[in-house]
Amino acid sequence: AGHRLAGGPADLAFASLKFPDRNGKQTKSKRKANEKQTGSASAARPVPSGMPERRKRRRNLEYSSEERACIWLDSFPLDKGAERRLLEGAGSAAALVRRFPEFREIVVKSAGESVYNNMLASLSDGGEYFRKTAAELEGEGIRAVTRASRDYPEALKKYSDSPPVLYAKGDVSLLGSRLFTVVGSRRTPPAALRLCERVCEELSSGFTLLSGTAEGGDSAALSGALRGSGRVIAVPAGGFSHLPRGNAELLRRVAERGLLLSAHTFRESVRPFSYAERNK
Repeated sequence: AGHRLAGGPADLAFASLKFPDRNGKQTKSKRKANEKQTGSASAARPVPSGMPERRKRRRNLEYSSEERACIWLDSFPLDKGAERRLLEGAGSAAALVRRFPEFREIVVKSAGESVYNNMLASLSDGGEYFRKTAAELEGEGIRAVTRASRDYPEALKKYSDSPPVLYAKGDVSLLGSRLFTVVGSRRTPPAALRLCERVCEELSSGFTLLSGTAEGGDSAALSGALRGSGRVIAVPAGGFSHLPRGNAELLRRVAERGLLLSAHTFRESVRPFSYAERNK
């Protein structure tokens, strides 16, 4: 369990995913393999002319080796504390992939032997696990923004417990804009809801409105911002498959004009402590 993976499972798993070698460059054999798949070293994947611009950007998206390793790590049911210890111990997510067996004790203590075995197996399947994970994200219209990504909020990086991956639907450039947070109770009186909408409509001219996804005050803030500039970010307490059903149409509009953002994988349910973590 303490041996380094040198030329072993991790190298095989990510070789076909354009991971760099240990010197930070692709090997000649990897470049040739990639050229064979794309037709040439510089050829871009053709994009249908009728495809929306946002879809075009996602179609052409490529993750770096560090981003891919972060996405791989976050796809397994580890608690956030274990994820942080793994990243701190290895120094980076890409290094964790290469040295994964060295960290068996942390994984087993957090999630059990079976999860460790699944993670290890995913590093020796020729990259199939990651390709499937990435395809599922793309199929749901989700972009993964990791701590290594250019769009990851600088304000979050200063916290040691910030999520390694954020999952985004919509305009990720809003993460770098000036934010104004508005949250409210589900039982907000109607008059207060109308006032909230008007205020948030005006605020959206100078800020990106940031709120939750619940009915009541959150919905009023989102609706007001959408009526204004459309610069709005909605953050649920769970994964995108657990969004409030009563707000489905409103949140669809948020993803279309603004940004839906979650610190949880797609199918992760809302738990009692999720709201406190989200609010942070």
